[in-house]
Amino acid sequence: MSDDDFRLEDLPAASTLTSGTRVVVLPEAARGKGLLAAFTKKTHARSARCSALLLRGYVGIGAETDPKTKQDLVFGFVP
Repeated sequence: MSDDDFRLEDLPAASTLTSGTRVVVLPEAARGKGLLAAFTKKTHARSARCSALLLRGYVGIGAETDPKTKQDLVFGFVP
């Protein structure tokens, strides 16, 4: 899956949430339907997820790897 497939509208605008709220964006894309969807894993690049947060109005954007799950997490805060 290319970064172009990241749907910006799936991420709520920061202005619709309470100030100080932290939003985390996971790397996995929503799975498709059908038998073959269970065998594919689509992910979004860290840069695409950070850019999406910035475009939707979030601040304090950062990224880290969760030590327990080893997932690449991207997060931002509502101003």
